[in-house]
Amino acid sequence: IHPQSGASLLPPDRYRRLANEIRRVLAAALESGGSTIRDYVDGRGMAGSYALRHRVYGRAGRPCTACGQELRGITEAQRATVLCPGCQDLFL
Repeated sequence: IHPQSGASLLPPDRYRRLANEIRRVLAAALESGGSTIRDYVDGRGMAGSYALRHRVYGRAGRPCTACGQELRGITEAQRATVLCPGCQDLFL
């Protein structure tokens, strides 16, 4: 889902899929210790390894791992974000 999509315009099936994917990604991230930011380590001194699985975050200008299109960096609501124009549907 494109980050500039209107939330009220998402079809119900896309809401359900998004909710399911959020749960799946959060569980996987927790299982691998999260996405380490800078020099953060947990109480055992271990860095999280989920950042190695990021497909879009922090990859602006590089090819999408799914479709090969160049990932694009934008600012949305004063926050930097990265999107794939080929994979992420825009709902307006």
